Amino acid sequence: MRTTVIPEVDPMEVRFSQWIVNLFEHARSMSEALDSEESVDPDSGFFVDNERLPVFRVPDYARSQISVALGCIEALELMVMREGPDTFEIRIFPYGQFALLRNALDSLAVCLWLLDPVSSTGRVKRRLQLEVDETYKGSLLKQTVGQPVKDWKRERRARIRQLAEEAGVVEWNPLKAGLPTTTKMLESIERYHTDPVMPWLGWWQLASGHAHGKMWAKLASHELEEVEGSRDGSSATYRVTANFGMLAGMLFETMKMTRCALERYQTLGRAKV
Repeated sequence: MRTTVIPEVDPMEVRFSQWIVNLFEHARSMSEALDSEESVDPDSGFFVDNERLPVFRVPDYARSQISVALGCIEALELMVMREGPDTFEIRIFPYGQFALLRNALDSLAVCLWLLDPVSSTGRVKRRLQLEVDETYKGSLLKQTVGQPVKDWKRERRARIRQLAEEAGVVEWNPLKAGLPTTTKMLESIERYHTDPVMPWLGWWQLASGHAHGKMWAKLASHELEEVEGSRDGSSATYRVTANFGMLAGMLFETMKMTRCALERYQTLGRAKV
């Protein structure tokens, strides 16, 4: 596949590229804010969660999901930015970058879903559900590469059940609860979304379409120009040009969700006044 660098001359697209740069700067400030939130105040929501579930800690898992999202955004910046001694340029591509944002949205959906319940019991239950899923996915890899899995999986599931009882969740079995799909998670946290152009679920679906190489996603996001002389009956060859506006919009919505997750994390880590 040939890739050609085309200088951008559309003033609106240039503005979108500048917006992308500003969003990268904002992501760095969020990373610094997350780094400053390492401690948990006594009498905070997280403090109660940790007292009840000291092994699979709710804030640790939430923090890891926010870190994954910010890491994807940092990787995107490294992918598209070109810095010289005195200048820099931003160069985007029709493929690749949207998969990074899809990964970020995946992690943020899990984080907000985990932290959404007002009660500690709700958060503890969801953390245990996630650990059941972690065990299942880990067992699949072990099985694939030929590692012993039966005893490891049984012991880990028994430990999850024990921790649920120790946390005071005695009439609910995390092993039978099942984890919601990403679609269900995104639908449940949409109320956090302010001034949406389209729901977070829509942005995730579009990013997922790109990640899986779906034609409908390319048609929805990019500019297609038929190559002169390539038409053969009902088919033709097209030149695909990436769109700064689409990438800026998806990055902006990803940053919105990152801010919501970080704010919820900060709220639960601080003592109630």
